[in-house]
Amino acid sequence: MVSTRARSKRRLGQFLRDAGVLEESQLKTALMDQRQWGGRLGRILVDRGYVDEETLVHALCRQLALPSVHLDSAAVDPHALAALPLEVVERYHVFPIGLNRHQGILRIASADPTNVQALEALTFHSKHKVLFSLAGEEAISRAIRRNYGRAELGVTQANLAFQWPGKVTEVLGRKHAQVDARIGSLEEMVESQGRALRSMLELLDSEGVIRREQFLERLHAPRSSPPPLPLERTTRSRRLPELSAENATDGS
Repeated sequence: MVSTRARSKRRLGQFLRDAGVLEESQLKTALMDQRQWGGRLGRILVDRGYVDEETLVHALCRQLALPSVHLDSAAVDPHALAALPLEVVERYHVFPIGLNRHQGILRIASADPTNVQALEALTFHSKHKVLFSLAGEEAISRAIRRNYGRAELGVTQANLAFQWPGKVTEVLGRKHAQVDARIGSLEEMVESQGRALRSMLELLDSEGVIRREQFLERLHAPRSSPPPLPLERTTRSRRLPELSAENATDGS
């Protein structure tokens, strides 16, 4: 078994080079990409086609004397999932696979078990001793997507393994009901405003302020050059004397 201290002195690329699956020039190129663009070295090596994921995992298993795990078929331990929040497993790209509560040991799948910083952070967050098993980058990503629920869906980690599908269906059903209710409210508001507009138009038409045809012409006219809304001069001239007469009567 390779000690943690020994691993801290040798990085992932060195182990792969020593295992004979990676050339020195390929390692230098991948490290240059990592310094320039960021990202995890294992992912860069796979994306560049220098090594496939399965070969990478087997090589590290031999070099580090660590077990591997097939996450696509492994059973999910809900207590292990509850030991680490989603943001932590995403940050360090790991997946918790088993928790021995009596011994206080959390077993975690990782594509880079040489990352001592990740080991220390995972120990701190889980409050357990951490033991690594090896898994590929893509397998870990699939396991995280498949087994961790998002907070906005209301899925708790403790009951994730048993209630996730039903919980998601329940929450989505509530969301759909809320959306339907809001749509119904908007439809009622639009219908109410339409009735008010029709009543106002009928009033204006009956008072001779504007005819219905003129309003519709203005409504459908291009916005760049809207036609004017002429008032009925005859009506205004007819009403003005009436107002004057009323004022005269009040003054008498």
